[in-house]
Amino acid sequence: MVVVKVFGNLKAIFGTSELEIDVCYEDKTVNSVLNVLMKQFGESLRRELLDSTGKIKAVYSILVNGRNIALMSGLNTRLEENDTVSILPLVEGG
Repeated sequence: MVVVKVFGNLKAIFGTSELEIDVCYEDKTVNSVLNVLMKQFGESLRRELLDSTGKIKAVYSILVNGRNIALMSGLNTRLEENDTVSILPLVEGG
């Protein structure tokens, strides 16, 4: 099981700020969790999270246990049982 926490606009799509996903296959990566989420939440999540090339929009950061996946193995970051994946919109201010 992996815990997924979402913030900002994603909470409206998910209907909650946190959910648990069973990742019962060998490819336990951030990418596999995102694929499960895309199947579960469909086009509204795809439009919000992905750009026209299918990559995560630059306005979102994804963390695994508090560490940015950009500093790890990106979408190929391996997940362990009970890891937490957080999807955060970047906040700018002035």
